[in-house]
Amino acid sequence: MSGWIKCSDRLPLEVNGEVPFRSVEVIATDGTAVMQCTFDAGNGCGKPWATWNGYNNIPASQITHWQPLPSPPTE
Repeated sequence: MSGWIKCSDRLPLEVNGEVPFRSVEVIATDGTAVMQCTFDAGNGCGKPWATWNGYNNIPASQITHWQPLPSPPTE
């Protein structure tokens, strides 16, 4: 799968105790379906957390790979 990044290798945003809330739009897949979704990460109450949002028909626990959204066309 060219361009795809394994969730087990790296998540769209680094998750650690020092990161304030951030959000990024990505393309995600479970190996069958491909959807645009949002990956949110942050530090709430001293605990780092991360979650997938807007994953439509793919349960968050089933997302295996992701990639950044492509740049929009210029023309």
